[in-house]
Amino acid sequence: MTELMNTTLALGRSITVLTSSEGLPQIKTLDDALKLNYLILLGEPGSGKTFSFENASAYENGDYLTVRNYIGSNALATGSKPLFLDALDEFRTSFKDKDLIFELTRLLSSQEQKPSKFRLSCRAVDWYGDTDLQLLQRCFAEQTFAVVLLNPLRDEEIAQILNKCGFTDPVSFIQQATDKGVDSFLTNPQTLIMLTEVVKGGNWPSTKKELYAQAAKLLLTEHNKLHNQTEYAEITNEALLEAAGCVSTAILLSGTAGVSLANCSSDSDYPSYITLKHEHPHHVKASLIKRAFVCVDTDEQLVTYFHRTIAEYLAAFWLNKQVNSGYPIGRILSLLCHESTTFSELRGLYAWFTTLNRSVREMLIKRDPYGVLMYGDVSFFEISAKKYLLNELFLL
Repeated sequence: MTELMNTTLALGRSITVLTSSEGLPQIKTLDDALKLNYLILLGEPGSGKTFSFENASAYENGDYLTVRNYIGSNALATGSKPLFLDALDEFRTSFKDKDLIFELTRLLSSQEQKPSKFRLSCRAVDWYGDTDLQLLQRCFAEQTFAVVLLNPLRDEEIAQILNKCGFTDPVSFIQQATDKGVDSFLTNPQTLIMLTEVVKGGNWPSTKKELYAQAAKLLLTEHNKLHNQTEYAEITNEALLEAAGCVSTAILLSGTAGVSLANCSSDSDYPSYITLKHEHPHHVKASLIKRAFVCVDTDEQLVTYFHRTIAEYLAAFWLNKQVNSGYPIGRILSLLCHESTTFSELRGLYAWFTTLNRSVREMLIKRDPYGVLMYGDVSFFEISAKKYLLNELFLL
C-alpha cells in the first residue's frame, strides 16, 4: 500500500470525530487531527491505519513503532518527538494476561521525557471506548485529544489509487465494479488494491471470499522484490497456499512478529521457519519469498505477513483444511477462544474460519456474531445461517 498512495492522500483522509476535548476547531481530515496533543485513530481492517501512521510520522518527524515493539522492548528512549504507536488490536490479549492499556500507560508515564504528541491506532471493533480512553487520559491530562474513525475512501481518493494502480479510466472501473455488485470493495484501500490486482488477471470476483481467495493466489504466484529465486518453480499453488496458511497460523496464534528464513534464529519474535515442523519445509520457505510475505530485515532474513487481513484468510484456510482432515474442532476453538469469547486479536481469523467452515457454522457464529459480520463474508451463508446470525446480533 505504501507504494500506491502518497503522503498527501494519507493526511487528507476524511475522518469522523467520535469523541474529543471541548472547544476544538472543526476536524475533518487526519491532517486536522494531527494538530492535537494526542489522537486515537480507529478504522476497519485494511482501511489504511498503518499507512496513515507511517506517513504522518514522517510528516511530523516522529517515532513510529508498533505497540508490540514499544512494550516488548520497553522502548522508552523516544524523547520529546511525536510518538506513533500502531496496531493496539494485534497485541491486546496476547500480552501475558495483563491489561495492555494499563501497561502502555505505565510505560508512557515512566518516560523521563514524554512525547510532545501521542498517537495510537486500533481496529474499531477492538477499541474499548471510554475504558481505554480514561486510562490514557491519566498520561495526557489537560491536553487536547480526539478519538477519530477513518472514513471510507471518497471518489477522488478511489480515482487516485486506481490511477496509481495503472487504471487510466477510473470512472469506467468504478462503473464496472458497480455493475458487477462489488462496489463495496472500492471504499477500503486494501480491498480496492486487491481488486485491481485480481482484475488485471482478467477476473472480477463476486464476493469478498472470492476476492481474498484470488488475491491470495496472486500473492503466492509472484516473488517479492527482495527475492527472485527460481528453484521453487515446481511447487504448485495449492502447496504454497497450504504452506503459507501454516505459517500465517503460527504467527497469528503464537503472537510472534514473523519468522526467520534462516535455519536457526536467536530472535524469539522471529523463530526459524524450521520450527514449524511442517512436512515440507521446502514449501514453507518457498511461500515466504512470495508477495504474501515481506522482508523486514534483509541481513537477518526476517519476514512477516504482507497484510494482516491476508494472513487471517490464509490461516483460516489452513485451519479449515485441518478440520476437514479430521482435526478436532474443539482443539481449534481452544486456540482461538477463551471459554466462549474469541481472543481480541484473533477475531479476524475466527471470522474467516467461520466463513470457510460450514459444518459447525452456527456454533461458531454464537461465540462472536459481530466479529463474523464485520471481518468475514456472510454474503453466501445459507439462509438458516443468516437468520441465526441476525438473531444472535439482536441478543448482543
